[in-house]
Order: sequence, then C-alpha cells, then structure tokens
Amino acid sequence: MLDYQISFQDRCQTFRIFMVGFSITWLLLFPLERLYAQEKTINKEDSFHLDLVPEEAVSASVIRVARLLQEPVAQPLKVFAFDDYHPQFGLLGLNLTEIQSLTLIHLQLQPAQRNRLPRTDVLIVQARQKLDRAQLRKKLSSGKLVETSFQGTSFLTDSAPDGVALLFLDDHTFVHASKTSFLKRIIDQSQNQPNRIWTDRLQPVSSATIFSGVNMQAARTQEEAGANSKRDRTRFFNPSQFSVWKYPDLILQGTSIQDQLTMELIFEQQDHSLEVKQSLSKFVDMMQELIARSQASNPSQPAQPDNRLFEEALNNALVSRSGNRVKLATSLNSRSCNELIKNIITAYTPPPVVARRPDSKTNLKRIMLALLNYEATYRHLPPAVVMGPDGKTPHSWRVEILPYLGHAALYRQYRMNEPWDSEHNLKIAQTVVPEFRHPDSEIPENSCYFAVIGEGTAFGNPKGVASKEISDNHSKAIIIVEAKREIPWTKPEDISYDGKKQLEFGGFQEDGYHVGMFDGSAQFISGMIDKEIIKSMLMIGDGQPQE
Repeated sequence: MLDYQISFQDRCQTFRIFMVGFSITWLLLFPLERLYAQEKTINKEDSFHLDLVPEEAVSASVIRVARLLQEPVAQPLKVFAFDDYHPQFGLLGLNLTEIQSLTLIHLQLQPAQRNRLPRTDVLIVQARQKLDRAQLRKKLSSGKLVETSFQGTSFLTDSAPDGVALLFLDDHTFVHASKTSFLKRIIDQSQNQPNRIWTDRLQPVSSATIFSGVNMQAARTQEEAGANSKRDRTRFFNPSQFSVWKYPDLILQGTSIQDQLTMELIFEQQDHSLEVKQSLSKFVDMMQELIARSQASNPSQPAQPDNRLFEEALNNALVSRSGNRVKLATSLNSRSCNELIKNIITAYTPPPVVARRPDSKTNLKRIMLALLNYEATYRHLPPAVVMGPDGKTPHSWRVEILPYLGHAALYRQYRMNEPWDSEHNLKIAQTVVPEFRHPDSEIPENSCYFAVIGEGTAFGNPKGVASKEISDNHSKAIIIVEAKREIPWTKPEDISYDGKKQLEFGGFQEDGYHVGMFDGSAQFISGMIDKEIIKSMLMIGDGQPQE
C-alpha cells in the first residue's frame, strides 16, 4: 500500500482521481456546447455499438448523455453556458440534449507510439435527431474532406497522412476517428471479427448512466513499454507495486446519477481476488484515518469543498468480494452530487476565447458558480465583508471565494490575520485573477465585479444571505454587477445602495452592462432599462414582478 510518508493532500488527490475522475471526467473530455435546448423524453433504451470495439482495445466507455442531462442534480450542466467559453468547438456542432449515447474507445498504441499517453482514438455518436452530414463534415476539418474506402466501406478523411476520419453508420450514428488507421481497425472489426466481447465485458455496469471498462492486460503492456524512459523509471509512483494494478484482468466502473450519485468500481481477475479486496479495504481505512487525524489537528478550520465531498465518498465506501470479483462502491447525496458537478465545471472549463462582451459574461458566470458552490457548502452566500480570525480585520468576499474559482493556492497565500493592505497582502493584490478582470480594464488588478450592499439586497446581511431569503424569481434576482471602479480586487469595498439613490453600473460599454443572477446565469442589461426595474431586481425578497 501507499507509504505513510506521502502527504495527506497527495493521498486525497490520488483517491479523487481514482474514485471520481475515473467516471465524471469522461464527460469533460470533449468541449460541450449549447445545453439550453428543450428536453425530449427517451422512449426507448439507449443502444450502443460495443460490437465495433476491437478485443485488444485498452478501454471502452459509454455515456448516456440525454439521460444524464435530464437528471435534476445534473442541471448545472445545462445552466452553465458552455458556448460562452468555446463556441467554435463543441461536439462537432451537435446539441448534447439530442445525443443518445457516446461510445469512447482507446486503442492499443503502436510500438513506436507507446511512450505517449493514450487518448480517445475513436468516438461513436448516436443521436436522436437526424444528422446534418454537411455540418459534421465542416466541423470535422477546415480542409477538404475526400471520400475513400476500405474493405468496401466508404468514409471521409482529410488530406493529412493518417488524418482524421468520419464514417456514417446510418442517419443517426457516426464514427469519428483521430486517425484513419484507427477507423480502418474499426471497419475490420465490424466486417471480419464481429463479437460481443466488450458487450459482455461491460454487462455488469451497462445499466449505469456512465460506464466503462479497462483491459488491464493491454494497459499494463502499454505502461511497461512506456516505463523505459528515465523519467518513468525514477518516478515516485509505480503502479506495478499495487495489487489493484497487478492482478485484475478487467476494471469496470459504473456511475449512476439520479436522486444521488452512486459509483462502483469492479475488479475482475482469475486469481488473487482476496489480495485485491484486502488492498482496497486497507486503502479506504487508511484514508479515513488520515481524514480523522487532519480534522483532529485543525478542529477550527472549515473543510474545503473538495475535501468534504471526498470525506463523504469515503464514509460511504464499501468493499465487497464475490468469487473472482471485487467491488468498491460509494455514493454522494443529491446536494453533494450537484456541488461536485459544479466544481468539475469550474475546474475544467477552458479560458474564454470569444469576443469581449461574452468574456465579461463568462467571468460573471464563473463568479456566480463559485458563489453558488459556497452557498451549497455553508448554506448562505458569503458576506460582502468577511472578518479575519480576530473578528475585526475585514476582507473581501472576492478573496473568500478564491478556492471555488480554482485559485486555492492563491487563497492559502493570503493572510486573513492581516489587513488587506498589509505589505504581504498587497503583493497578493498584484496577482491578476482573470475572473475579476473585465477584458477592457486598463488596470488588471482592479475588480470589475461588485456586490451591491444594502438592506434587502443579496449582500444585505452581514452574516451572509441564505438562499431561502431570496424569494424572488432566481433568474431575475441580481447578485453581482459589472462596474468600472478603481478598487483592487482584494479590497473589501463594493457598491452601497440605500434603495433611493440612482446607481450607475457598467462603464465599459455605452449600451449597458452585465449582471450575475442567483440561478447562475449572466444577463446583459440595457442602459435604457427603467431604474425601478433594476431596483426590484436588486431587492431579492420584495416579491415585485421583474419582467
């Protein structure tokens, strides 16, 4: 098992990757776009094309996309507008709510390539809508696609040697391969080697929302071939030392997202199942002990969101054995599942790449997502001014949400026992946090997004406003506003409002400004809007219509 000299943080990270990243991040291997389309009821069970997976493939995975997006706990995936981040990407222009299933295949790399990490070599997409073949061809390559054939099967490929390839199986299904040689292996499999090997392999987890399997013999071969480099020979972590790597012939995972998230890892091997079970049990016990020690040594330190989810997954973990099959199962309740999905979105969403106005909208969405994650953890939004350990030293809510924006390291550098303008903290203020900077700001260290403080606003409670206090329509309740101010992002200063004076927001564009709403969305407000409407949107519990 792991040496006890490994840090607690490293252990947590290893387990997170093993338990959560193994499943949910499959969904994030591809840029997602346009999640706002209207849902349709699935009238029949998703079908997959596991018969096309070659027996020697390293892994195969299936995601029931439409089913996933229908689940209430997965709504952040639909609330969060991915098209604001990278509209030129997406899954070849397809609407995700219309995708029945994705089948991802990692193929065994050729000997000359085995020093590289595997990636998704083949993607099979089955859509409920009729495919727009012209659009797919355009999205696939900026160059000209030419038609060619292999073993009598026609497909499209670009002009590059062994370039990308596209095969339409029918009006609703296509195969996209990162290399033409990979697609030829799929065609050869379908014509000359039809079998149910991967269908049978994945059968124990095939009812899950997301499920996958790893051919461990192929994975070990690839890992051993790649370990010839000096870097790999001297690395600290060597998977061949662990029972869960050495013995299984197949590792399966199934993740179901309904009222809660349930996940199971299944290890199948001909021998040594007892050793695998003991290894997993010891690992879970050790991690639970380390968490208990950490909490005991820092009883006053609130748990970070990721650590809290990690602890819940560990506490719910159960290791069992039946014959040559060992299972590690765990679960997260609906609230934690929702929080996990939000955290993953925040962590894996790439930087903005679109025009300046959507850039600011993107910043607000990330800020709102961070605030909602904070609220999910503490049952209230952060106060506008957060007091330090002495109860007197003020700090900004922007500092408080840094961990929820993916800037935990910067948060740890900030000293809460010192004023925001102390010598040390002023150095932190010089660090540009992209989410707090408007793309047109001339001073990148200044914040361009502010809370509106006053009785009845989302930051009107000095202890933090709870979501139950926001009785207005969440899609019409303003939480954060865009404004041009000469205020460093670490300074605990925002915009005061007494409900009477006319406020001027924006300043970067003549025609209006952006605001962040409590439902996590961002909206552009016209500069011509009636001031009374803005007032009603700032007053989160006045019950006034905001149309």
